[in-house]
Amino acid sequence: PFSEQTFQNSKLHWDQREQDLHHVLLTFHKRLVELRNSIPHVVSKRNMTVQSLPRERLLVWHRADPSGQFQCVMNFNHEGQQFLLRAAQGTWVKVLDSADSRWAGPGSVLPREIHNRQRIPMQPRSIAVFEAESRSEALAAETAAAALSEETVDARPGGDL
Repeated sequence: PFSEQTFQNSKLHWDQREQDLHHVLLTFHKRLVELRNSIPHVVSKRNMTVQSLPRERLLVWHRADPSGQFQCVMNFNHEGQQFLLRAAQGTWVKVLDSADSRWAGPGSVLPREIHNRQRIPMQPRSIAVFEAESRSEALAAETAAAALSEETVDARPGGDL
């Protein structure tokens, strides 16, 4: 760690930040910071549980706060695997999946939503974050879907609305 070469290799090359994987990595880190700033309780050490599964090489944390709940699953295994997410009742929405192709991953295999306890597929060496959907958000989504359904029914044939 004291060699000049190690120091030179560890320096950031800001001139490359818009190129290929450098851009992807910078964008991914910006997304992580955005998540951290948008979730007030995510940095708190209160109301947090952590589960380590050494044989599977998985780490799971759950945080709850009056403003919301989050679960994070980290797969340190070099192989993909199924994991039983012991989520609380309700719907959990995926907010981050490092395996997504937009992050230069092999492609997401996770569902957009998880309901209650569900087995989820985790890509090798990946991380996923889920947010519990609040009752008010679920109601708003149902209302929007119903309104869209009504608009679709009211649409006249022939392309005119």
